[in-house]
Amino acid sequence: MDTVPSWLPTDLDLVSSDWSHPMLYPCDSLLRLPSELLLQIAEYLCRDSLYQLTLTCSCLCKIAEDCLYREIFIPKYGGWTDKRERISIFHLNRTLSESPRLGSIVKTLDIVIDSFHVEVPVTASGILPYARTISANTTVRIRVPFVAGSLLLSMPAVETLSIALRYGNRGYPPYNYVHDSFQELFGKEFDPEASNSILMNALGHVKSLNFEGLQFHWVLAKLPSLEHLTLNRSCRILPDQSPLEVSASIKSLTLPCFSSVLIRGSERYKTCAPFLQHLPFLQTVKIPIRDVPDNIDEEGLEGFEMVNEQRQGSFSVLLEGLKCAASTLKVIDLGLDDDQARYDFLSYALPGGPFTPFWSLKVLKAPYEALLGPEDPSGLLGHPPMEDVLPESLEVLEIHCPVLRILSWLYNFLWHRDRLPRLKRIVLHCRSDRGDSYVEFAYHSYPHPVFNGFRRAGISIELRYLNGDWQCDWDDYDVQMTKMLEWFQSLGDPYRGSVFAPRFGGDPDVSKWGHYVIW
Repeated sequence: MDTVPSWLPTDLDLVSSDWSHPMLYPCDSLLRLPSELLLQIAEYLCRDSLYQLTLTCSCLCKIAEDCLYREIFIPKYGGWTDKRERISIFHLNRTLSESPRLGSIVKTLDIVIDSFHVEVPVTASGILPYARTISANTTVRIRVPFVAGSLLLSMPAVETLSIALRYGNRGYPPYNYVHDSFQELFGKEFDPEASNSILMNALGHVKSLNFEGLQFHWVLAKLPSLEHLTLNRSCRILPDQSPLEVSASIKSLTLPCFSSVLIRGSERYKTCAPFLQHLPFLQTVKIPIRDVPDNIDEEGLEGFEMVNEQRQGSFSVLLEGLKCAASTLKVIDLGLDDDQARYDFLSYALPGGPFTPFWSLKVLKAPYEALLGPEDPSGLLGHPPMEDVLPESLEVLEIHCPVLRILSWLYNFLWHRDRLPRLKRIVLHCRSDRGDSYVEFAYHSYPHPVFNGFRRAGISIELRYLNGDWQCDWDDYDVQMTKMLEWFQSLGDPYRGSVFAPRFGGDPDVSKWGHYVIW
């Protein structure tokens, strides 16, 4: 669905309950189709056409309303919420209050809530009964959370909710900002430490929650139907007074963090482990780690920590917090998926130790340092064997920013294939700014015996690179040419050639194109 406001006003006086108009006679057979099929057909119509559909008959009006109100994405007009977005929240709330049936249709809502006010037009009699008209443009100022709270209460069937809480003046929010915001949303009687029937009634059917804010509280994760929880940015998890409460429904968690999550005793993440204790039935956890604060003017630099040469971190700190769900976790994703971020903190991060306690783990995505630690220039640092680091249940291993030495580590595993009987696939994600590049793995190290060895063992190895790292010269590379050059060399006549052909006018200076020369 597009982002055009879906709360279009409907003139119900124009909606006919029958097909009395002669121009509608040819469409009489349309109503004989099942309503589910009509709904699928209506989904292909644009918003304007759906609005016209509401003006035909009551049956098609309901079909059009299902399309219009099932997914609501309030338009975002810029990087920061402005008054147009705030007034959209008010208009939507007014539409749903006048037609409560529409609120029960909404299944998906994407909304941004800030601490500003919204000016809404009212009549003088709406403020003072029997008052004379003061002005045609009389307005009142209402806090956006107050309007948004009324809006959420009018949508009892929402299953996918994306909500962003933003502090209005872009300064660092007060410590109790989330508490105050939810008191405005759901009333002064709201208490995050108590059992809140208001919150459960408003969001009781939410299965997927995407939250963006500087602070997060456990109360939002207690929704009875919640299965997928995604935090869209690194935020402070506020302490709670319910350490024994758990959520049996949450199966997936996305928790962005700064590198300070790897520092034992970090002030920022001291509540992270207690929060994870609430989620012992997790099956998938994704923890992207990056040290580029979003909206740094909001975040504030006071007390900001990061892993560097003065402050060493360890992935074992993070894994200790996840051990509460060791028996249920199937996917652990610590991947470096942001192609714009730099991951310098990995040079000062120790490995996380064995992943064997996660005996149900099937997919592991992690940087090279999380498995083997920072690269040792001397090459004297011994690494534990692969079969001692990974659990027997593992099926897919994805390693980000590897170095060439990992090929030897993988090759040694072939002698102990029976220790990881379910392993089927290994993916090496190469970056030009960290670890060894894709060229080193795909060209310079080829043919490494690990590739043929894993192929015979029934394990596939994939090499991947960032789209921004791609070079046009790679299209000219041919594996068969390497074999041909080896055959020429076997004839005894010294041969010097290139696996790439000079391009752009046949410039003989092939070195400036980064070509690999075989001797």
